[in-house]
Amino acid sequence: MKKNLFFVLTLFLSVNTIIAQMPNGSIGPDFTEMDINGDTISLYTDFLDQGKPVIMDISATWCGPCWNFHNTHTLKDIYMNYGNAGSEEIGVLFVEGDGSTGMAELQGTGGSTQGDWITGTPYPIIDNDGIANNYQIAYYPTIYGVCPDRTVYELGQISSSNMIQALITNCSSITSFNGSLDNAGINSGADEICSGDDVIPTATIHNYGTNTITSATIELFELGNTIAIETQNWTGNLTPGSDATIQFSTISSVTNTSNYQFTVSNPNGNTDNYPLYNSASYDVIIVPSTTANSAIFSITTDNYPEETTWDIRDGSGNIIASGGPYNGQSNSTFTQSFSTTYNDCYQINIYDSYGDGILNPGGYSLTSSNGILIFQETGPAFGYSVSE
Repeated sequence: MKKNLFFVLTLFLSVNTIIAQMPNGSIGPDFTEMDINGDTISLYTDFLDQGKPVIMDISATWCGPCWNFHNTHTLKDIYMNYGNAGSEEIGVLFVEGDGSTGMAELQGTGGSTQGDWITGTPYPIIDNDGIANNYQIAYYPTIYGVCPDRTVYELGQISSSNMIQALITNCSSITSFNGSLDNAGINSGADEICSGDDVIPTATIHNYGTNTITSATIELFELGNTIAIETQNWTGNLTPGSDATIQFSTISSVTNTSNYQFTVSNPNGNTDNYPLYNSASYDVIIVPSTTANSAIFSITTDNYPEETTWDIRDGSGNIIASGGPYNGQSNSTFTQSFSTTYNDCYQINIYDSYGDGILNPGGYSLTSSNGILIFQETGPAFGYSVSE
């Protein structure tokens, strides 16, 4: 009994230690660590000693709220405007603070992750639980602002403009930021079509700068060809941090998977001095097809079958089959056959209510009735949903 009581007291003290979040105004510990690209990051030397405040997102790959905040691209906007990809006035860092996860989870392929944290993240990612411990993390995500005088303030999951204002308010040496003025970016894209279908390339441009963008040049290239297929001289009103969609002319009767490239230039008629995202890939993917008149969808649940549902839709969006949740039926396989119609496209949507996909060895596959495997996924970490 005495041993059990000691264990309970120890656990109680440990929990209270964990939840003692670092008070605002505390001095932030220095660190020198290597990011996932092999670059050495020193908090004091690289940023604070140069008069630059730092925004530090300490998250865990398995954390749903962390993933949701990450996908607001708040820190990406700040990095592109005020960070090393912009005016170099603010340091932006992402710290993965759970020592039990690693590169596989950051890449979205491990067993405890919400998705791919690396692709599309331009600022440094540090995989180090020691930083989280030294900064007394009580919960994920914790977003700190660290001032040049080394004082730390919790910022919370707020907008980029509110984060900038919080740094000005909390850091006595900071009165304003200049930003990168005219800084445009363009996002990658892809379209999946059946062979012989038409496709309309659609690009999304993003304003990473401080100025509103009213004009820009957007071009579409076939990958490897320096002569543009089409050039659009866009005009509009793209405020800082917002997106605009640009449609190109239809490409007719595509029969092969094709690779293209979008580019954006001349924001407000000026040279973009921060070209990190001035070009992006655009791929047209021909999806698998079959001449069989039916197909078989198979799904294997993981240890949390009550989270999994799915549906199959025809080319008109009508649901022709569905399944789940599979309460109490963990690690079990279910199959559903459905009829196919000539020259129609079908979409299979798989959902996970918790938001971590289907854990290995669970997964799903589609096979035509004549035995051809169309696709197969094992342990897909797709978040809340995926479409095939």
